[in-house]
Amino acid sequence: MKFGIYNEIQASPGADYKQRYDEVLRSVELGDALGYDVFMTLEHHFFPTFSISVNPLAFFAAAAQRSKNIRFRAMCHTLPVHNPMVLAAEIAQCDHLTDGRLEAARREVDTVSRRLGRRIKILVGKPGLDGHSNGAEQIAVRARDVGMDVIYAGIRFTPAELVKTAKDEGVDVIGLSILSGSHVPLVRDVVERMRAAGLDDVPVVVGGIVPPEDEATLKKAGVAAVYTPKDFQINQIMSDVVRIVEQASAKTVG
Repeated sequence: MKFGIYNEIQASPGADYKQRYDEVLRSVELGDALGYDVFMTLEHHFFPTFSISVNPLAFFAAAAQRSKNIRFRAMCHTLPVHNPMVLAAEIAQCDHLTDGRLEAARREVDTVSRRLGRRIKILVGKPGLDGHSNGAEQIAVRARDVGMDVIYAGIRFTPAELVKTAKDEGVDVIGLSILSGSHVPLVRDVVERMRAAGLDDVPVVVGGIVPPEDEATLKKAGVAAVYTPKDFQINQIMSDVVRIVEQASAKTVG
């Protein structure tokens, strides 16, 4: 079970706004120390007795400097007062400033999950003899944190075992992590077995040390996306995975 803090950052008439912000920032520090999972607030304007949280992203950036693990979630943004492109850029900047603790992807997961009628389910695994699991584990943990159902297969699985697990679990997407240099034959094997198992509508994403020429080869083989060490923004990867699942489901329905 996880616990979070929700605070609308209200202020009574005549209150010192700076003092109120400091009080709530201290509550974030305490929540982080106690192991709370997430701090939540919303964006609200022109009604200080209800909320003085006019810029959740700025608050999250400040709170991140006082905490280590707690995540941040904006329950709503007041879209009519924003340029969408500017808001997207501000969210991306906040993601950097909070060291990836901004839960921007959770709403996307919730939206697509409702359309699917179930939680997005991802299988994360490492085919072949590669024993370096840190990257795969980070992806699996982050996918869980943003609301996906996660099947983590671990290391040194055969393509046949991964495809069987994917079919048995009814996953919506497969994430393969390969750092051994054998990404091309291993991914081809997985994709071919998926087609034979009737899973050709399930997208595959790959992460690893993949040269540009091999990335093109993998995509030609049917891989939806390839991530290398330069793609270190995990929240962006989560958003990409949600988009890929949404597009695949639309094709299946169509």
